[in-house]
Parts: sequence; structure tokens; C-alpha cells
Amino acid sequence: MLTSEEIRERFPPFRPSRDEIGLLESDGLVLSPDRCISGALDRARRRGATLWLDEPLVRWRSGSTDVRIETAHREVSARRLVLAVGGWTPGLLPELELPLSVERVVQHWFDPPAGDRARFASPDFPAWVWEHEPGKSWFGFPSTERGVKVGLHRDTGRDTRAERLERRVRADETAGAQATLDRYMRGRFTPRSEASVCMYTTTPDERPILDRHPEHPRVAYFAGGSGHCFKFAPALGALLARIAEGVAPELDPAPYRADRFASRSAAAAGLRASPPGPRST
Repeated sequence: MLTSEEIRERFPPFRPSRDEIGLLESDGLVLSPDRCISGALDRARRRGATLWLDEPLVRWRSGSTDVRIETAHREVSARRLVLAVGGWTPGLLPELELPLSVERVVQHWFDPPAGDRARFASPDFPAWVWEHEPGKSWFGFPSTERGVKVGLHRDTGRDTRAERLERRVRADETAGAQATLDRYMRGRFTPRSEASVCMYTTTPDERPILDRHPEHPRVAYFAGGSGHCFKFAPALGALLARIAEGVAPELDPAPYRADRFASRSAAAAGLRASPPGPRST
């Protein structure tokens, strides 16, 4: 645990207020999603997987002996189907009525102040998540060839659907990220022309759902990464594969099943229906 003064001394670009503290995880690392995904796909190919990329899923249907999958270019049959489709989950599994919200989130890249460029590029400079208001936070990453990446975590996200996601980044969104940097970091950051929009598919408790379809046992699915599950992808993939194969996983999947939300709803309904009890002070 670091005090405000220790944060400023160890990482001078940060400007925490006197009543703020920090928790430093020295074993933390930064992953490059592009390199991780490329490595995973190469490994899958070497193990015999057939990959069809840039081929949107149109629909699926399950029978007694197989599952039929229709994409934009072909129709195939399989013994089992795993759906891990992020923001498209509500549209492909509407019958489940999963409690998912799809949020539009913008990520920005900036050039750090000239005097701090070497510091931000250092392997010793951390990624960070900063809770600047109760329940609200912003994040950033050390500098790469693309610059310093920053974004607001579940702060300015707007509910949307994957099919109508607005991909254009507005000038006021970049200005908002700039204002956050100006407030909490030392020096002037210069926005790059690069910015991108992503989707957070979020559950009420911000934990993912890994489950089997209740009506189609050949179909398993993952949903609700909530913007922070990429780093767990290998473990989640292994768990989901075992669920799809009907093999008992090493980790108890109960905390990740969809029925946890149904039980909460039932408990809440029962609480509302119960007569008022004695009040205490």
C-alpha cells in the first residue's frame, strides 16, 4: 500500500490528492491482445483447428443429434457448439433473457509530456486503475508505439446494441479524456488521432456467465466479460470447453451459472411480498 506522497515520489506523473492511497501489484504485467490472440490462433491451427475468420454468425439451431450453424458464407453441422459472442449474445440467445447490458466505451491514445516520455515507456511504469469518484474509475497503460492508452471504465458508457454500435468517436469524448488527464496527471498530454470504440457486455454482479443452454444441452455459452475478462481467457476457455464436453471442470462453475440471477430475483420478490417486521434502531 502506498500513501499519496509515496505515489508521487515513486511515479511522479501521478497527482493524487492527499487523502488518496494506492495498491501496487508488483507482479502485474501488460498483455498485448493482438499478439495473444494471434498466438492462440496459431496454436489452435497447429492442433488441427479449422478457422473461419471474418465470417459473422447468422443463426444456429440444435437438433437431437447435432447443432447446425449458419454463417454469412456457409452452413455446418457439429456435435457441440460454444457461443462466445460478446455484445451479440442478447441477439443470438434471446430466449434466455440474460441480464446483460451492452455499453459503448471509448479508448483514447495520447502522447505523454515530452519530459515524461522515457518514464512512460519504462518497463517499470505500471498500468493503473484510478477510482476518482465512488464507483467510477479511469484507467491507463504505459506508453507503446501507439502512445499512452486511457479510458473511462463504466463512466461514460451508453447502453446500446452490438448491431447499432456507434463507432465514431466524438470530439467531446476526446476532450473528456483530456480533461481527466489534465486533472490527475502532471504535464500536458497531446491526443493522437487514434481512438476506438469497444463494448462492455456486463452482468449485474460484473462476473461472467459460463453455462449450458437449459433447453439445448449440446450448446454452451460465455457472456458478460464486463470489460475485464480478456486476461482470464485461457482459464475461462478451458473451463468452458469442459462444460461443453459435459466433463466436470476442476473449478466449480456454480458461481458463474446464469441461474444465480434467477435465484436473486426470486429472493427479492419474496422479500417484497413478506409482511413488515418489527423495526429496530
